[in-house]
Amino acid sequence: MMRDEIMPPKHERIMVGALFISVDFVAMIHLAVVIMAILLDSKMRSMAAYRLMLYIAILDFIHLCVQCVGGFITIWPIENEFPTKFAAGLMESSWICMICLTFVLSVNRLQIIVDKPSLEKCFAIFCKKRIHFMQTNPISSVEMRILAQSVALFTFTTICVFLDFFNFYLLPPTKWTYLCLTIVRQICTVMIPFLNLIFNNAIRTKAISFFLKSSKVTTTHPIPSIKVTELHAQRTQPKLFMKTI
Repeated sequence: MMRDEIMPPKHERIMVGALFISVDFVAMIHLAVVIMAILLDSKMRSMAAYRLMLYIAILDFIHLCVQCVGGFITIWPIENEFPTKFAAGLMESSWICMICLTFVLSVNRLQIIVDKPSLEKCFAIFCKKRIHFMQTNPISSVEMRILAQSVALFTFTTICVFLDFFNFYLLPPTKWTYLCLTIVRQICTVMIPFLNLIFNNAIRTKAISFFLKSSKVTTTHPIPSIKVTELHAQRTQPKLFMKTI
């Protein structure tokens, strides 16, 4: 009886479960694209930042698989609690690893900006040589986009983790609060592949080229044109003429 009192109505379970399954499935497709784009490029695999992005994408894929199973369990609840506990343990461990790797990736990208000669830049501004300095030591837009991606991702996930741990003290204990926290937790995982494809031009270009190559492989071989057959006939005609002579 206690279990029936705790469980929400069936229509709410179907709505929430369908939302989780659809969001997780779309994010899994984008994560698979990001993973294949990094794995198929040897230059990306040799760089530390892209290796960290690959590890984060793999952990997110595991996380989304567990969340997708959680969506099915939400619609069709099971009596045995062992699968739920096992899935929760796997999801929380991948979540913790993802947060740690995201922090390392943010620090790695922050070093690109910090390593710029800031003191020389300030001195150049005071000496009215700022234009010459910016031309000789520019900060590329790619580095700024990667930094913005890492800072936004780490800030958003940190706030979500803080609210997840301290929701008993900061938020009202209602089912809508727990539902919003669950949706926000999913957004933290779902936003990573979208940010990678939006901000990172190398991954986006590699993913597009991968799909173009796969579409070319499925095409059939072209039929020989008339010009090729005419050239072949012209080459064989002198030989026949020599034989007749």
